[in-house]
Amino acid sequence: MSHPVRMTPEEAESRLWQIAHTLDELSTQQSQIHEGEEGLASTLMLLYHSLEDCAVALRPLVHHSLPDSSRH
Repeated sequence: MSHPVRMTPEEAESRLWQIAHTLDELSTQQSQIHEGEEGLASTLMLLYHSLEDCAVALRPLVHHSLPDSSRH
């Protein structure tokens, strides 16, 4: 399922953070609804950590590629 990427690396990093935080909120809500039960909450938490790891890994690449305005 490939499609052309229509966002900048900065936008992709920002989107990953938004998704990660949404999953974190969903995981917390799911845990409160079903205290003590594994399942959706733990899956959401795994997705959250994976997305967070991706966003953290992308951060240096994204911010390294930005032009240095102090040189102008």
